[in-house]
Amino acid sequence: MKIEDYIKKHGLTQRHVPREGRWIPASLVVPRDDDFQVFGNDDGTHVVVLNTTKSNSKSGTET
Repeated sequence: MKIEDYIKKHGLTQRHVPREGRWIPASLVVPRDDDFQVFGNDDGTHVVVLNTTKSNSKSGTET
């Protein structure tokens, strides 16, 4: 499954948040000089952070 399919499957939408925003869990933070996109559900418990500089991605859920 491609990351785009995962985002669509879980109904995540792109969020425009600053690097230090509360939407980004510490385990998903990207290096300071990298560009990124954040996708998540409305309450921020299911989040995907795409590192667009290096084409890496991470995802996580809060329990």
